[in-house]
Amino acid sequence: MTDTVSDYLTRVRNAISANHRIVEIPASNLKKEITKILYEKGYILNYKFEENEKKQGTIELLLTKPLTIWQIVGGKFFGAMLLIVIALLPTFLYVYIVSDLAFPSGNIDMGSIIGSYFGLLFLISSYTAIGIYTSTLSENQIVAFIIAVFLCFLFYFGFEGISSIFSENAQLISFFGMDYHFKSISRGVIDTRDVIYFLSFTFLFLSLTVFNLKSLKS
Repeated sequence: MTDTVSDYLTRVRNAISANHRIVEIPASNLKKEITKILYEKGYILNYKFEENEKKQGTIELLLTKPLTIWQIVGGKFFGAMLLIVIALLPTFLYVYIVSDLAFPSGNIDMGSIIGSYFGLLFLISSYTAIGIYTSTLSENQIVAFIIAVFLCFLFYFGFEGISSIFSENAQLISFFGMDYHFKSISRGVIDTRDVIYFLSFTFLFLSLTVFNLKSLKS
């Protein structure tokens, strides 16, 4: 087991001995507190915390673990998916309330509602994969977020907009957009073409993430 405090102090001491003005150390809450104390006592001139895996060095730490890159990416993906699914659970209360208030009670299209939830899960998986991928493109979280939002917007609305320009191939162009497949599933019919589309989309961006991390590791 690595003594994180000893490792921290050793890095600082070695940097001072080598006359280095800057030393980068993987961050943790304990190291942050030690850094503040060293700064207050005048042992270091300045410090800055980078809240990002690449800048913290935690991505390098993860890559040294006995895990494959696919396991690391998959863990992040399913962790994010689980968090979003938990956030969606309270919305089932709305379904119950609307069903109870309907006349007669229960007179709502449950097929469409269930289909919408399935479509939403597929949409979430695609957006999550895009978000994880863009986080490997930049060390700046804001830049990665903007790229992710742009790609999500492009793949959901972009093809629909392009199809309105090229009306002779409108259906073919729309088929490549998320909006087309989400609306298809939301009708309450689970079409294998829609399922394959979202699964392939998710797998594509997770594969691109793995490729980028392999490049970083090498």
